[in-house]
This record gives sequence, C-alpha cells and structure tokens, in this order.
Amino acid sequence: MRSGASAPARHQTNTPVDRAYVKVRLEEAGRALLALPLPARSRPYGVHSAWPEMLTDAWSAYGWDKAAVRPAPPSKRAIDAMDEALAWLWAVQDKLARRILFARALIHPVRDRHLYSYTRLGNALGLSREAVRRRHQDGLDRIAQALNAGDAPDPALLLGGGRPEV
Repeated sequence: MRSGASAPARHQTNTPVDRAYVKVRLEEAGRALLALPLPARSRPYGVHSAWPEMLTDAWSAYGWDKAAVRPAPPSKRAIDAMDEALAWLWAVQDKLARRILFARALIHPVRDRHLYSYTRLGNALGLSREAVRRRHQDGLDRIAQALNAGDAPDPALLLGGGRPEV
C-alpha cells in the first residue's frame, strides 16, 4: 500500500493473524515513520546568507533543477497504526531479530523500496543473506503468534516510557 492510501485498521483480536499481515503492517509503519517531517531544530543549520544563491549555469537559472520530492506527512490514523505495529517488535525476544525486523520495515515512502536489503543487512551483521532472511521470517512468525495469543505489547506502555515485560 502506498503512502497516499489509508492505513490499515487496528488489529482485531478475534481474527487470526499470519506472517503476511504482520509484514504489511510493519512495512506501512516504516513508510509512515520515514514520511514524518523532521522538526526544525533537528535540521542542520550550516552557513546561511540573505543574498540569493549564485547561479553558475543557464539550466539552474530557469528552474530546471531536479526537484526534491517529499512525501506527504502521515495522517493521525497512520501514526496510531505505526505506533501499534512498532510496539509489536517487543514480542520478539531476540534482539538481533528485532533489529532485522525494524530495518526491513523501513521502506522509502516515495521510491517504495526497502532501505536495507537482506544482503546489506547480512554484511552489516556478519551473517549470510539466508540467515538474515530466516531470522526475519521467524520474527514475523513470532509476532503473529503473539498477536493470535493476545500477548502483543500495548503501544500505550511504550509511549509512556515504560518497557513492556516480554
């Protein structure tokens, strides 16, 4: 689902959950997280001038530069769904698997591509591509089991600063 579409509804406890549902919800959470605008104080300040920027070629003078595309900020509903889905990561006890799940959930909201491939994660973590993929699949299965059993962490606990007991 693209960033312009509405976020999925909150998980209902009476419907069984599978790996595909968890993967889609985590990827939507990653898209929403990357689409959030940065606060002004976190942007680099750098050197500024009141003068307009000096143009060095004719192409720049007429505004034919490549435009930087920013995604639309996510809706409140999408942010609530993001908080809920990211809280599910605490259902996975393996810290490395949580890191892999979070990294694979990060999808660029404009290009709609994963920021971290299995190969790139494997190189960074010292694992093979297949080992990273297996840990990702196992983590998705663990979250689905926790949701089906009603053991998923409450996002309100995480927002309040407390860490859920896992």
